[in-house]
Amino acid sequence: MLINRGYLVTFALCSIFYIHPVIGQYYSGISRPDSNVVLTRDSVYKMAQTIQAAFLQRHLKVFASDEFDGRAFNKPGNTKATRYIAAQLRSMGARPGNDTSYFQEVLYHRKFWDKIRFTQEEHGHIVRRFVHKQSFFSSYIDHFDSLDLRFDKVVRLPCLVSSPDYTPYSLEIDGSVVVLEGCSPVVDTVLIDYHPILHTLHQLGATLVLIVDPQFNLRVRTFNESTYLRHRATMGPPPADSGIAHHLFLTPKTAGDLFPDNQPKKHWWQRWWCRHKDSHSYSLSKEMHIIQAPRVIRYSGDNVLAYFPGTGDNKQLITLTAHPDHLPPRGTKIYNGADDNGSGSMALLAIAKALQQAETLGFRPKKSILLLWCNGEESGLLGSRYYVRHPVFPLSNTVAEINVDMIGRVVPTWEKNSNYLYVIGSDRISPTLHALNESVNRKYGGLILDYKYNSEEDPNRYYYRSDHYNFAEHGIPSIFFFNGVHQDYHRPTDTVDKICWNVYTRRTRYLFTLLWTLANTDQTLTKYIQLR
Repeated sequence: MLINRGYLVTFALCSIFYIHPVIGQYYSGISRPDSNVVLTRDSVYKMAQTIQAAFLQRHLKVFASDEFDGRAFNKPGNTKATRYIAAQLRSMGARPGNDTSYFQEVLYHRKFWDKIRFTQEEHGHIVRRFVHKQSFFSSYIDHFDSLDLRFDKVVRLPCLVSSPDYTPYSLEIDGSVVVLEGCSPVVDTVLIDYHPILHTLHQLGATLVLIVDPQFNLRVRTFNESTYLRHRATMGPPPADSGIAHHLFLTPKTAGDLFPDNQPKKHWWQRWWCRHKDSHSYSLSKEMHIIQAPRVIRYSGDNVLAYFPGTGDNKQLITLTAHPDHLPPRGTKIYNGADDNGSGSMALLAIAKALQQAETLGFRPKKSILLLWCNGEESGLLGSRYYVRHPVFPLSNTVAEINVDMIGRVVPTWEKNSNYLYVIGSDRISPTLHALNESVNRKYGGLILDYKYNSEEDPNRYYYRSDHYNFAEHGIPSIFFFNGVHQDYHRPTDTVDKICWNVYTRRTRYLFTLLWTLANTDQTLTKYIQLR
């Protein structure tokens, strides 16, 4: 095994002193097995040998066929794919991983806005259009219902951020449009949060709140830097009620145009307040019309879970993940994703069969094992993100995570020696996990382990782009295996006929031996101490 001497020294120091991974971590070399080493042929090796190429081939040909239409999340083909996995688990007698079900519903929603319009009208004709993000700003992330409102009266309120008592306004606010005088910020760079006020005004029955915002430009600029939020999938179903009043932010100039007053005061709201100090109600010279029309789309699919209980009483768990989804068709072209990630999905199915056969023969691991097909990876790691937020088994009991994403092909870099596998993340959290993976490979795998993409400087940043990352974010030692990106990646040419069956089978067997070793080791996966 050829490893850089400097890395060995650093790794030894890290193992002894548990230094934070930013110091001497992210190994990016190549680990080669000694040519004269004979692999251990014990019971673990023999269990792994029950994984056959014929099984992988038979199931992957179905799973990556046109019948599943690309398996894109939230599409019928995806549902068919997850039902296929569950049916195979059921037929082999594997235990459901979610109580009595093989499924965990993964539910998200996205919100789009078809129309936002704010106008001033007279006798049914538009006399002025206000420009969104210039004259007014609609905080549409907060709303899920439509609004089509005409009004010519408002109720004015002073800044209420510092006042917890809104009861004096309850009789006047119900059903009214409220103009709220904006509050002066304590720090110019920190936006004032009006949500508590808007929540209270919603409870008091305000139909709409117009906030005169001294921080208008900062608010719009902050929003523009985060526009992805309106397109990002949000976990769970859309709420029936956002709990806050519909509202717009107005520039002081816009507010001055809407509520003109000729009294010589410094600010328009000072002039307005002095003139109308005996009344909270204010009539407008022209009718205002606002339209907000949201469109909420629900996205759903299922994670698939199979559970293999351990013999120990400490409830510790090892997870092995792969994503079953791929991409939707484009025109007549189907993106079957044989390698991405049909290969990982069917590897888990083969490992499930091997675990089930081992249990039938009386072999069970000490720690429990959860095989988890995380749906929606291609849409933003949705299934794994959902699972770690709603874990079926406590994350505190999950001691290690193995992720498999694309293991059925050979990339040009390694076409002269296909006995390789890329490894990512093994040394990011736990030095022990990295050492165990190396040890298991010497004992059972004999693979060339390439850590090229494990480098923190790797521009591809694969460590952050697959399902293991959501587990790693919770401090769970995680390791990610894949064969590298080839020319058919995310193309309709990623088909079954290009799978290298012998290589694919050997890698799947290796994954079984690593999983079994992690589930039976008494060695604690020591983590690096976070230095602050």
